[in-house]
Amino acid sequence: SPRLRCLYSTVRIALPILLDTDGSVTVKYHGESLPTTVVIDQKGTIVRVIVGISPRGESPLRREIEKLLQ
Repeated sequence: SPRLRCLYSTVRIALPILLDTDGSVTVKYHGESLPTTVVIDQKGTIVRVIVGISPRGESPLRREIEKLLQ
């Protein structure tokens, strides 16, 4: 979608983003609200689910991802 591409380039997100157009991923992972961020490690294991937007911004998510990349 053009709007998503614009947001993606503006925010400069360097991670893959899944656009769940048919809702199948939401059902599979029991998503209850938007946004829902699912952090998956290199083995495919879900290590954290963040529902909603943190008032602290991206810091908790960034720390979680940096920990996984070490």
